[in-house]
Amino acid sequence: MDDRFHFGIWLKRAIENLGISQKEFAKRAGVSFAGLRLWISHRAPNPLAFRIVRIARELGLSREVIEAKLAEAQAAAAGGDSVESEPTGAIAAA
Repeated sequence: MDDRFHFGIWLKRAIENLGISQKEFAKRAGVSFAGLRLWISHRAPNPLAFRIVRIARELGLSREVIEAKLAEAQAAAAGGDSVESEPTGAIAAA
């Protein structure tokens, strides 16, 4: 795998840091498990704004943090040199 940032990988790690399953996270965040799996596997477009809010809330982060991660992923996909980053903040402490 290349060293560019991928939102799906970051999200997967963030959920793992919470110590819950992806299925449980989807339920808590109010998003479909199928959709979550598609985001994690890079087979779906980025989540819509209302889903970003739900994901952020469940991760204990602000919407702006999630949007910044999505922007980082888009920049990397466009050929930027952004390196994958570990989840930070409340989820990293879990």
